[in-house]
Amino acid sequence: MLRVADKLWGGARHLHGDPKAETHQEAVYIPFDKTEYIADDQAWGVFAADGLPIEAAIYRRGDPAQRVSGGRAFDGSSLDRADPEFNYVYLGPSMQHYGHFITATMARCWYPFRHSPKRTKYVIHSEDEIDRLFSYSYAATCFQRLGLRRDNV
Repeated sequence: MLRVADKLWGGARHLHGDPKAETHQEAVYIPFDKTEYIADDQAWGVFAADGLPIEAAIYRRGDPAQRVSGGRAFDGSSLDRADPEFNYVYLGPSMQHYGHFITATMARCWYPFRHSPKRTKYVIHSEDEIDRLFSYSYAATCFQRLGLRRDNV
């Protein structure tokens, strides 16, 4: 059950209206290195085809916001291509801890709530395999209400 947050640790900005949704062609998804803590592995993230991080996809935390992902450029010319029949929407990192799930994961899930385009796959960074992620009752409930399923994430 969600409750009203009456305490704030760190900073917050209240935005009026939906955030901007950017479109990028030839974006590259680099997964977590599961042997490292995510804050110590700055290679993960979403990057443009030239290997530079896409600013809107960078995961930040703390106050002032510090970059956690997308810290290194790379050559992505030899990487596999995703299925071109789908559009892909990046939803950021999905964290196991309930509070981090609400603030880090759900904060980016406004797009599937407002739009439900057909032929769309949702891309996340997760420390868990998809089945385990959907096994958490809070995640399963939130994802279900947003139309996110194991087969489209």
